[in-house]
Amino acid sequence: MIEAADVGEPIWFKEHEFEMVDRDGQADSFYLIEVEAFEPTPQFREAELRAEGLDDTRRWTWAELQEADRVHTSGDQTRPDFVTLSSRSLVRLLEDLLTHGRPLEPRRLGQLGQL
Repeated sequence: MIEAADVGEPIWFKEHEFEMVDRDGQADSFYLIEVEAFEPTPQFREAELRAEGLDDTRRWTWAELQEADRVHTSGDQTRPDFVTLSSRSLVRLLEDLLTHGRPLEPRRLGQLGQL
């Protein structure tokens, strides 16, 4: 777990309206928190992930994220390595962040986190 007293302003945020059983959408804020390297230990049980509409949490390398984006863009959902990242534009957003640094103001993303 990462404990941070002040995470500052989000770098990206999005709102996505859709019908669900107990809500009508979601709002996400993305923060850039720079920390020393560590091994993440997810705290969610499988049932908690499913309740949030998630299949899994894991640590990704930059190369794995880029490959996941390529596979998703191909549209071939029969591939065993097909995943949907949230945000759908995560790789492009990270490329922009790596190239230009932290934005001066939080950036509003499209409903699916698209640029």
